[in-house]
Amino acid sequence: MSPIVGRTLVFVMGVPRSGTTWIEELIAQDPRTVSAHESHLFDEYLTSAATAWWRRPKRRDGLPQFMGLEDYLAACRALTDRVFAHVAAKRPEAKVILEKTPNHLQHWRFISMLYPDAWFVITVRDPRGVAASYRAARTWAQRWANLGVVAVARTWVQGMRAAREACEVHGRVVLVGYEKALSDPVTTVRNLFQALGLPVDDDAAQAYVRACQPEAMRQRHVAAGTNAGFVRTASAQGWRTELSRRRIKTIEAIAADEMRVFGYERVTTGRARLTRMADRAIQAFGRRAAGLVAWARGRL
Repeated sequence: MSPIVGRTLVFVMGVPRSGTTWIEELIAQDPRTVSAHESHLFDEYLTSAATAWWRRPKRRDGLPQFMGLEDYLAACRALTDRVFAHVAAKRPEAKVILEKTPNHLQHWRFISMLYPDAWFVITVRDPRGVAASYRAARTWAQRWANLGVVAVARTWVQGMRAAREACEVHGRVVLVGYEKALSDPVTTVRNLFQALGLPVDDDAAQAYVRACQPEAMRQRHVAAGTNAGFVRTASAQGWRTELSRRRIKTIEAIAADEMRVFGYERVTTGRARLTRMADRAIQAFGRRAAGLVAWARGRL
């Protein structure tokens, strides 16, 4: 029997560094939930499965010669169900299976084909705050955090477009504004749980918020072997001092349309001079630096 039967499957997703970990841990405080942290099921392991079928609709080779789409999706579900069965086994009484991988946002269509009744909780954060968080993460996560502001802004735009499409097509979507959640986390928690069919009272919501203060989360992540820098002190406007005006202007030039849709106002005017070459140079330097660090560690 599928581990989903009798349970609600919730995917927490969003642009990386937009608060997905915080939102996941807030939900995971509830004893009715069981959580899986970043399985990368769809953005890594099943990436090809999510696209290969539709690249060969009229060819005579490939899997369509052996099975139809429903059989293909059932085969994919056999793998994903097995993963979620392991998650569910950690807390058999849980009514909600929670999975958080930010980049699953780009694969929401395939996820919805496998699990049409699943809920998507999508975090939305100011792209300038996302960029500032990426820059701060460079000190400990060169492998994935070494993105320039051009790349971060484009990633944010793609993510927000995917979020809007998911809202329009899938329907079972809860958008969580990062800045609003920071200003009133208790109300955010209550509204989120209400949307998921798991109402909580104020006392429970306050307890969940206390358990997910930055220092408490940082201690849990350190105990689990995660770098202490993964959890930053929450800030809605920190980007104003953490980013140069040139970088802010560049982000706003790229993300202006989606920023307007999601209610983020520009603080610069005029057209930005996009420093694409500079960003590429920074990324190339970061990759080389990360490679040298890995080489050095291997030599020790």
